[in-house]
Amino acid sequence: MPNETEQRQESQHAQGPTGGAIIDAEGREVPITEDMIQTACRILDEEWSLPRQRQSRHPAATPRRAG
Repeated sequence: MPNETEQRQESQHAQGPTGGAIIDAEGREVPITEDMIQTACRILDEEWSLPRQRQSRHPAATPRRAG
């Protein structure tokens, strides 16, 4: 079982800055944490889907009829 120091270090690692930052609505720099990245990845994973196939309007993409 981890002691209090190990638990604190694990918590800081999960929440510590990753080296990047964002600017909030008030213009303050907010460090990006590992937790923020994991949350964003989880949301993208849940909401991502393949795009619908688009019909091309380019003449070269239209199959030619033998004739």
